[in-house]
Amino acid sequence: MPILPPSIAALSMDSSVFHTANRMALRNTNVFNYLDSCAVSVPFKTLEMALPIGLMLVTPQGTDSRALQHAAMLEAFCSRYSEACDAAKG
Repeated sequence: MPILPPSIAALSMDSSVFHTANRMALRNTNVFNYLDSCAVSVPFKTLEMALPIGLMLVTPQGTDSRALQHAAMLEAFCSRYSEACDAAKG
């Protein structure tokens, strides 16, 4: 289920809002944290998409640097792809 990030003001005013948002944001990566793996989510969106999606990369224990390097490459690719899709829609 996709979620939009809450406002900082909403998170600051009520700790229950913060804890609910935190649980929702971390629900997909918790299993990998439990397994002592690294998981990183890369945001992706084109103009025709109502909400952005997150592409999650998971790497084995101890390879956090590799996960972040691959996430940076994927983010750059997704950005170029998104711009190309948006330009084609004109």
